[in-house]
Amino acid sequence: MTVYITGDIHGFPITRDWPSKNEAEAVIIAGDFGIPFGLLSPNHTIEDAQRELRYAQFLNDLGYPIYAICGNHDDRDAYGAMDSMYLGDYVVRQFALYGETFDNIYIVDRPWAGKIGNQKFLLIPGAQSHDLFCTPGEPNDVASMDRYYRHLWHNEFTRCNHRSWWENEDVDPSAVSHILGTIDFRPDVIVSHDAPAYIAINYNRDYITLHGGATKGEEILEKISKRYPHTPWIHGHFHRDQFENWDEEEAPTRCVYNDFVYAEDGKIDSKSFWSVDEDV
Repeated sequence: MTVYITGDIHGFPITRDWPSKNEAEAVIIAGDFGIPFGLLSPNHTIEDAQRELRYAQFLNDLGYPIYAICGNHDDRDAYGAMDSMYLGDYVVRQFALYGETFDNIYIVDRPWAGKIGNQKFLLIPGAQSHDLFCTPGEPNDVASMDRYYRHLWHNEFTRCNHRSWWENEDVDPSAVSHILGTIDFRPDVIVSHDAPAYIAINYNRDYITLHGGATKGEEILEKISKRYPHTPWIHGHFHRDQFENWDEEEAPTRCVYNDFVYAEDGKIDSKSFWSVDEDV
């Protein structure tokens, strides 16, 4: 059976062509699901809520499980209020919104490992925001939030804790240590939001220069890639569809954004892994 992986949708799933139920056993979103977003913000409107419900229903109606890995543009407060449940040996959250439960959507807000169909996956949430060039505003800094909603999340003054930014956004080292200490299989595929450090520094050199190196989360991911050499690694976060070659010590790595890469029978399809849609 086939599992598809795509990148950051930022709350707008209708912008891409989703596989049908006949094509996909499941879909993994590699971070920045973005539904909902900013529920505690004074600027979150009824229209926002209606759109979020409509898009959640659209995804749920696709008819297959969707595993949404948490990124750095995901509402950790909203997800933290959702019910935890075990899928295999590890916990995810059952997606619910405004009192309605969506049975086909799972939030991965902590590392998860297990089988999806006949394939073994390791899913790792978290990343550090690239737009935190100043201290985030206080939670009740409404003026800061006004700037946020006017400029989306590309303005350096727009991230406000518990409104549009969550300080626990990065890879959780203790949660990673726990799952690596308990996982009893070698994953066929690793999916994360951020990338291992040796990949991230090539994607975002300006950020690396500004902050003096890779993030702690990216360094943790690099250690995992060395633990599982040659295991295909798919990540989002950098808003590009691009692949990296591998050498003897590094895993093959693919960044997804609009593309859908698919894994079948425990292997990444080579065509989908290496090809990049030039029209994107």
